[in-house]
Amino acid sequence: MKTLRWGILRALGLSVIVAGSAITPSIVEAQVTSAVVRGRVLANGNPVPAGVQVIATNSETGFTKQATTQDNGSYALIGLVPGTYQLKIQGEGFQPTARAVRVSIGQVIDLDLNAMAEAPALTDEVVVTAERLVDMRTSEVATNISVEQIESLPQGNRNFLNFAALAPGVRINDRDTEKTFQAGALTANAVNVYIDGVSYKNQVINGGIVGQDASRGNPFPQNAVQEFRVITQNFKAEYEQASSAIITAKTKSGTNEFHGETFIYYQDKSLVASDDFARPGEPKAQYERKQYGLSFGGPIIQDKMHFFVAYEGNDQDRAERVTLGNPAAEPIFGQYEGSFVQPFREDLFFGKIDYQPTYNQTMDLSFSLRDESDIKDFEGQNSYEAANDIQNEVRTVKFGHTFDAESFTNEATLLYMKYEWHPTPINYDLIGREYVGIIRIGGGATKQSIGQEVFTFKDDLTFTEFEWLGGHSVKTGLRISQVDYEVQKFQVSNPIFRFRPEIGNFSFPAEAEYGTGNPDLSGETTQYGLYIQDDWAVTPKLTLNLGVRWDYDTDLLGKDYVTPDAIRAAASQYVPERYFTDGNDRDSPTDLIQPRLGFSFDMFDDNRTVLFGGVGRYFDRVLYNEILDERFRLQWGVRKFQFSQDGLPRNGQPTIVWNDAYLSVEGLNQLIASGVAPNPEIFLIDSETRIPETIQASLGVRQRFGDDWLASLTFARNRSRHGFTYIFGNRNPDGLIGPLPDEGCCAPVSGSFGNILVSSDAKQTWYNGVYVTLEKAYSEASPWGMTFAYTYSEAEETGGDLFSLDYPLVSDYPRHPTSGDERHRIVMTGIMALPWDMKLSSTLTLGSGTGYTITDQSQGTGPGEIQYRYYTGRPEKHSFIIPDAWGYRSLDFRLEKSFEFGRSQALSIVGEVFNVFDYENYDPRSYNGNIPFGGAPNEAFGKPTQLIEPGRRFQVGMSYSF
Repeated sequence: MKTLRWGILRALGLSVIVAGSAITPSIVEAQVTSAVVRGRVLANGNPVPAGVQVIATNSETGFTKQATTQDNGSYALIGLVPGTYQLKIQGEGFQPTARAVRVSIGQVIDLDLNAMAEAPALTDEVVVTAERLVDMRTSEVATNISVEQIESLPQGNRNFLNFAALAPGVRINDRDTEKTFQAGALTANAVNVYIDGVSYKNQVINGGIVGQDASRGNPFPQNAVQEFRVITQNFKAEYEQASSAIITAKTKSGTNEFHGETFIYYQDKSLVASDDFARPGEPKAQYERKQYGLSFGGPIIQDKMHFFVAYEGNDQDRAERVTLGNPAAEPIFGQYEGSFVQPFREDLFFGKIDYQPTYNQTMDLSFSLRDESDIKDFEGQNSYEAANDIQNEVRTVKFGHTFDAESFTNEATLLYMKYEWHPTPINYDLIGREYVGIIRIGGGATKQSIGQEVFTFKDDLTFTEFEWLGGHSVKTGLRISQVDYEVQKFQVSNPIFRFRPEIGNFSFPAEAEYGTGNPDLSGETTQYGLYIQDDWAVTPKLTLNLGVRWDYDTDLLGKDYVTPDAIRAAASQYVPERYFTDGNDRDSPTDLIQPRLGFSFDMFDDNRTVLFGGVGRYFDRVLYNEILDERFRLQWGVRKFQFSQDGLPRNGQPTIVWNDAYLSVEGLNQLIASGVAPNPEIFLIDSETRIPETIQASLGVRQRFGDDWLASLTFARNRSRHGFTYIFGNRNPDGLIGPLPDEGCCAPVSGSFGNILVSSDAKQTWYNGVYVTLEKAYSEASPWGMTFAYTYSEAEETGGDLFSLDYPLVSDYPRHPTSGDERHRIVMTGIMALPWDMKLSSTLTLGSGTGYTITDQSQGTGPGEIQYRYYTGRPEKHSFIIPDAWGYRSLDFRLEKSFEFGRSQALSIVGEVFNVFDYENYDPRSYNGNIPFGGAPNEAFGKPTQLIEPGRRFQVGMSYSF
């Protein structure tokens, strides 16, 4: 039935697109991963007649695109893959002429071409070095990351997403096991990344991008990425499932010549500075990292079909130390203490075939794979036995077909993506034992299998002729995705027994936890998206970008869920009726209409000084994992057993007389009927929950100096609302209005249930930013380049994270900085070619630092007495050019020496140094923000306990290319 429904939906989508092509006016707009060059063909300053051909030939692949001039001499080359092209003009009465240009991803370039009258005798065609075209008239706040920057700037872990830091308004998470990025006042969950049009959005758990929230790995092989574009404000209607920032990347392709590269980069503990928080005299912990890979591509059929493959491996071995909480226990537990290697292994693969069977058709088929394993979660008093193997798997397949007709271009795409995240204990069959205050041994307690499988059909239409009160470029498209969520949570399915010295002196466990039930929380949904985008050249100076998008998700909140009668009876005295459902109360919203308006105004009609701006509405989504507790707490029970020698009650709860037979899964299964734990907490979701929404607005000016320099100044303002969170639903009516309620915060719930937690969509954020950029592109003609990006921002919010339990309502929270609020940030890069085939590059990053929470208990520790000042604590400031301005400082360098031999072979030796001045950059989560009761001194206040990254570190590498 599902297959039949899916087929009907695809057929319906095709019908809508075909109908649209018959009635929709002309369109010229960049695809997600391509570019557009448009303009007029002139002869002696006058438009040429209709019918003159403009042919763009890719200099490396031989693939062609062609357009025919209209009555006013206008032309549009649509869907150009980023790269270098020869633009040729040919037509009756005109001499064939050529111009070499280089276009980048996402650009829409206005370029007038000059045609020469046919001469009696023609000279040989001369093609000069390609000029790099600059998109001056975009209304987006966008930053293009070039192939030179990806290949040449210092990069410690080959994660191409790190280069997004070059865009103003974007922050990269520098933590070793959380490789995410964020923008504005929102978390990483609000971003999206497209690679060749494939969305890597994580719809299930945190991180924004699949596989990035709890990993030290990379989402994609960097040696397969040609270039990408970061859009931080005012992205157009073709983009979905994002409300803060978009990254769209284009992969490399094979060419008419065979080319390949292999590389290796190495780092070990001798190349890394000592940890500032290591014990005095303690030797450096084990550490080694190898990054290696290869890529190869070439022709299958000259000018027709090419292939490209890439592989990258990432092997890391680092140590974590396990330490007994009480050294006196060493004779018993000493074998568990010591330094243990934490191995990480990642394999990334990408393969692609491009085919142009005719001049007006292109096809591409690609496949990518990511497999990684990370054994971790042991340190301190957690023994190596309790480690988990965190497995990440991502697979994608894409097939695309583009057809160019005289009046339109159609791009149809089929996409498949499967993501799986498997945290699994390495000793799942070993019963867990925690000797409180000493050591935790045995296997990990919980294993999970979480993922998503997405089948997507997309179709985008681009037309090439429409004049009405100026020139119009209109694009429209349809997306249909079938999404299957695969979730299984075996929470505490491997029991954990806790031994306490005050109860039996470790002779028997004081308590045990053990979970059983139905772990399956899988689901499915179908998502639809429609958009139309009109880029309207009202006058030669003014362009309006008018777009609107509509999205619909058939199941956002678990529409078929039915509230059990026992839950309804227990909670109805505390919460309104809208928190209960009979399976027909949670219709998905149909009003997710997102208008988007942008403009650009060429002030002097010289393509040098452009005023631009825009405003738009953007919807994201509630993560699937965030709505599952409503079901999970009822279908999977984590039971708590209390044991004693005499069976007498403890803490008001009955106990069970200990028997050694209970120290097993089988023993606990026999005791389930005698479990002493109360029923679980009740989670309820508001059937009127609204979808997270952001209004973005920006205004800026872009200035070009000479042929190489580009500067911009932008003001950004974002407002977000309807953020999803949980609050207590059964708070006592005694007016608890302060943070951190005591155990009596909430009224008892009948049926022996725990507290009631209800969803709220009242979270809000505010963001104001000022962006200043300056750049000069690196090129063969001018072999040095630089970028400068300065961000001033204020990011504030109300509420907490997924749980906002410190106040009765989200609206009771004071408006406070977000965890990512950093007032000042500078990222500056440089690349320079040196004599003797050497190249030097650098990256400077300066930040005023994000905040930490101050917990003020000076007035007391009861309800209404503790005061939280969320993220208002700021790190100590240090100097770099500007005195006492920076909480984060890092200067990186990379030096490469090439030895060229043969016709096209080169061996390169690379040396890199990161944080050359060995600055101490601390993890903001490790700061002590406690003010004790009565204002007693806290000597550790405002002091960190962990670096966010190691200090000075070196890396060496080499590559061979042909």
